Amino acid sequence: MSGMRLPRLIPLCRSRRLSLFLIALHVLALLSVCVLFSWAWFAGVVAVGVALLSLFYCLRAPSIAALRLGGRGDLFALLIDGGSVPVTVLPNTVVFSHLVVLQLRADRAPIVLSLLPDSFVVSADFRRLKVWLRARATISEKVDDDEG
Repeated sequence: MSGMRLPRLIPLCRSRRLSLFLIALHVLALLSVCVLFSWAWFAGVVAVGVALLSLFYCLRAPSIAALRLGGRGDLFALLIDGGSVPVTVLPNTVVFSHLVVLQLRADRAPIVLSLLPDSFVVSADFRRLKVWLRARATISEKVDDDEG
């Protein structure tokens, strides 16, 4: 395989599997509250809260539309509004075979992206991101700038 051409733009989309998993967790939380509390009014209030939380998650637009991988280890997050922000990969980033938890820092603000293979418009981009993270990414030595 020839080398990956950089810079490379990787468009992102919402993961259906992650959304379904989070909704299932909310339903389990709702069921556990209903079992624990015999007060019907309290269980109803909690049920509405859990339903609103799930709805908020499913309907809110993701803030990052794409990632731009650079050849020198640089990374840019392309925002929904068309802007671009340079981000730094933090050492807490984890790469598994079917999951990437990408921990980034942009202007002292932490960003965490949980990426599954269906989070990518082009399925091969999941593998490309994993290879880039292992081979080219410049990892920040600082986890938290607020220390010291």
